Amino acid sequence: EAATPREEVFLDWPGSPPVPAGLGPLDSRLVRLPLETRRRGARPLPGLRVGTRAPLGLMHAWAWVHIDAQLLVWPRPAAGPVPLPNSTGSHRPHDGHQRPGDEDFAGLRSYRRGDSPRRIAWKSYARCGELLVRDFRGGGPAAILWLDWNTLPPGDVEQRVAWLTRQVLDAAAGDRPWGLRVPGITVEPAQGREHLRRCLEQLAVVAPEALP
Repeated sequence: EAATPREEVFLDWPGSPPVPAGLGPLDSRLVRLPLETRRRGARPLPGLRVGTRAPLGLMHAWAWVHIDAQLLVWPRPAAGPVPLPNSTGSHRPHDGHQRPGDEDFAGLRSYRRGDSPRRIAWKSYARCGELLVRDFRGGGPAAILWLDWNTLPPGDVEQRVAWLTRQVLDAAAGDRPWGLRVPGITVEPAQGREHLRRCLEQLAVVAPEALP
């Protein structure tokens, strides 16, 4: 914020296109800077370049701002739905009689003509642009869903992380509690955005030597 305008100001990370960040007198603004990442996990922030071509656009002046901070890159999910494991453990007392809505969330599948709009996973659609439907199988009380590293098919560490990330996103679109088990960490069953964030953070830092 300054008493004089700061026009033709641009911000960028190394290798990224510059983003306009000019300011009027006594003005302030929030600037979103996309940063391309290639690996999951904790990464130090690169230097931030502040540049300008003012006043005539004939010369380019810049300075580097070094930020002592880290970012945590979440893993990329596997492409397409990954079947969820069977739910285990009762989440509420069961009297032996199935009630309306007492169905186990079985994962997401592609939309088929005639599917109820109430079962469309709109959050997943907003993330990936693919129309998916929450699939349920009847037969009991609401149950806890465990997403477990040790129950995944054979694969390298990054493949397993991608599978679990997809399962985490799909489970978060469901209507029942779910938990996560990865080497050295157990995230107890819960629901909501904070639970999803915590699980994605744990998957981001799974060590390369995590294979059993």
